[in-house]
Amino acid sequence: NIAITFQHIGEVYFKMKDSAKAAIYFNKSLYTFEQTENKEGLALIYGHLASLFTADSVQKKISLLLKAQSIWDSTYAKHPNALTNMGNLGELFLLLAKTKPNSLLLAEKKTITGKNNFLQQASDYIKKGIALREEGKGVNNFAYLNSILSAIEEEKGDYKNALFHFKTFYTLTDSI
Repeated sequence: NIAITFQHIGEVYFKMKDSAKAAIYFNKSLYTFEQTENKEGLALIYGHLASLFTADSVQKKISLLLKAQSIWDSTYAKHPNALTNMGNLGELFLLLAKTKPNSLLLAEKKTITGKNNFLQQASDYIKKGIALREEGKGVNNFAYLNSILSAIEEEKGDYKNALFHFKTFYTLTDSI
């Protein structure tokens, strides 16, 4: 409960746009979750810590999100926050493909570079999230993941699939 309280305080500071204080409380929460070996809490906090970094710190953001994803994959892959985490990874790889296609990224013990490779990574995470969501619940995550996949397909030049996923996103969002 102490770790969760620190997490909530960090979330409040984050919403108030005070990243420095948010980081303090997220790190206190991280320490407490580590001491209690609370894997779900650790995965949540890694995701929160990733949100503190700017788009210029893509390597650090992706590293934290991959740590979180590793935990989600080994504990509860269909958790709504696991699907959100996959969406965040997909968005970051899409961002790299659009803005820094020639950058080098170390992810999962391999080096990734190039627009097509970044788009493939983005697509893989999103499609995995969609497949897991179809086995579980969560209309919001399904809509979110389809919106990202639409943007990925558009960036690839596959306008037919981009339109399909955009329509899915739009229909789901409209129903919500």
